Amino acid sequence: MWKQLKTQLATALIPFSRQVFHRAVPAALKQLVYDQLFARQYWRPFDFEVTTPLGIRWRGNTRDKIDLSIYYFGIWEPELTCFLQRHLRPGDVFIDVGSHAGWYSLLASRLVGETGKVICIDASPQNFRRLEEHMRLNNCRNMRLVHAAVWNERSQLRLFQAQAHNSGRSSVKESFASNIGSDMDGRPIEAYPLPELLRPDEIERAAFIKIDTEGAEKEVVQGMAPLLERFPRRAIVAIEVTPAELEAEGGSVQQFFQPFTSLGYQATHIENDYDVSRYFRWSLDQKLAPLHPLPAQMKEQLDILFSREKLQSEA
Repeated sequence: MWKQLKTQLATALIPFSRQVFHRAVPAALKQLVYDQLFARQYWRPFDFEVTTPLGIRWRGNTRDKIDLSIYYFGIWEPELTCFLQRHLRPGDVFIDVGSHAGWYSLLASRLVGETGKVICIDASPQNFRRLEEHMRLNNCRNMRLVHAAVWNERSQLRLFQAQAHNSGRSSVKESFASNIGSDMDGRPIEAYPLPELLRPDEIERAAFIKIDTEGAEKEVVQGMAPLLERFPRRAIVAIEVTPAELEAEGGSVQQFFQPFTSLGYQATHIENDYDVSRYFRWSLDQKLAPLHPLPAQMKEQLDILFSREKLQSEA
């Protein structure tokens, strides 16, 4: 009976935990809530709709790791989120290849304003429905949504839909999906090189291009290579790089980088820790890890920023 009452109390205090993590309260109180309440709550899935501290209206279910982080801690991928806040300006164009449910697109929509534009591209029907829902929920009038895969040529691809606890892992690469237990979606997905999905003014004003296509980054870069010299000089390309995946397909990191380095782009490593404890530490001090030079040996997945101008870490 007592155990059941404790469980019910912990569940009832879920909104309280969220408020503690969002507010400027003593670190000791946050630690107590994290240890005694959050640890008993976070695995309980529930639907929610919240407004985050960044002003983004978000609907989700806490069984998904992205939704869970946004609900409790109000942010996803703190380093890249804050970097985007510093870089985007009113009137810019943000291109989101692999938008998922729209965290970065919604943030960018607020940053670029009425004179800017956000292009959201995603292949997953499930993620695309959530993307449309979030666009309406946030009244985003500067967003253009494209339901397609990005590839190195026109094609029809099969989509491997990720499981509900990690919906961001949907992929068109069978080799990638087989490692994460994704399910084959029955419908083919139209795929295009990125230049065919963008309009001339979007290319000319592109300030930030985020590419997160769960194993298909090599093909995306192959198809977008003609755009790299057309982007403005201050444009940044943020992209996940998985050396093991590249090597398994007979390629290398150096080959992947070549379209960028041949045009004077420099590569910088931005940290990205998905452990939930990282998000709790963020709630304590909101300190960011600095940008880093590339490691000498690249084996694990890295988040890379390609730029032609020198990038500065958070002060």
